[in-house]
Amino acid sequence: MGGCASHSRRFQCTSQRIQTKEFACNNGEMSSNDKDNSKTLKSHFQEVFNKKVTIDPFVLDKLTQKPIATSFDLVPSLDEVKLAVRKMKNNKAPGISGFTTDMIKNLPEEGFQILTLHIQQFWEDPDYDHEAWHKKKLALLYKGKGKTEYLNNWRGICLKETLAKILSLILAKRLLLNLGKTKAGETQFGHIGCQEPLHSLCSALILRHQCGLKTYALFVDLIKAFITIDHTLLLQVLSKYGIPPKMQRTIKMLYTNCTVQLEIGKEKCKIKYNTGVQQGDNMAPILFSYVMQAAKETLHKKLTSNKLQFRHFLDLKGKGCQNGRLSLQLNPKITKKA
Repeated sequence: MGGCASHSRRFQCTSQRIQTKEFACNNGEMSSNDKDNSKTLKSHFQEVFNKKVTIDPFVLDKLTQKPIATSFDLVPSLDEVKLAVRKMKNNKAPGISGFTTDMIKNLPEEGFQILTLHIQQFWEDPDYDHEAWHKKKLALLYKGKGKTEYLNNWRGICLKETLAKILSLILAKRLLLNLGKTKAGETQFGHIGCQEPLHSLCSALILRHQCGLKTYALFVDLIKAFITIDHTLLLQVLSKYGIPPKMQRTIKMLYTNCTVQLEIGKEKCKIKYNTGVQQGDNMAPILFSYVMQAAKETLHKKLTSNKLQFRHFLDLKGKGCQNGRLSLQLNPKITKKA
């Protein structure tokens, strides 16, 4: 990508290593130098990014096959690339190459055309690839609680290549449009963040409370949900929800042979990244929503005893409480009290 590289020389970008710090090994002993720290960190994050998960290969047989959205297989256009770049936030930390969002936004027209051609070739040709798009840079962020020498009190933040993020944004938009065509668009809100869904839920609960109506709500916290998504299962879920072949293949390519690079002091180490929706990836929350919707639908079919009745909130605006519905109700006729 010579045009992009030559233009980027107008900008300056620095990449900082993780400051040397002593971390506790698995046996409780403290690392004494960069080499020991590097081994400790590699061992910890090797487990984090390669979680062993057990899946049922036949569970997706319960899902109804959605129509294939063939229009989403069209190669990304120049306008789509430009729109994705405009939506990217400025002053974001870059990946290993050092390309920043600000650099990309200041490309000349020729630079955008070259970038689009590379994205289109990656989309169309299974043998065409960019090695840098599979590498991520790992930064550590202290969670703000617990002893700093224990790695469980630190969060690993993956920094994805900015150029790969552009393709991820295009894919994310198409995934979201497809999700909106299914019932998942009415029940999955992970892609828009927590604040808006929680506000809607709280408003409904307050309204029912003011009207003297009882409400039962079930809150489930999934343990390490993002990092335990199996990639094979994920692609099968996408296929069931109508994602076309080329789009599936592009997502698979972006998630194949990925590594995380960590620098601490003068030491460097590489860690394989084989499970979970990837940190720093614009597709991650939407891909996770697809899996959660599949889990919800298969769970519905499994609960043949009908002990739980799922309903949506209806007509909560301006028509009084009598039209309000619970999102989750117990069936009193067959549900035993604890």
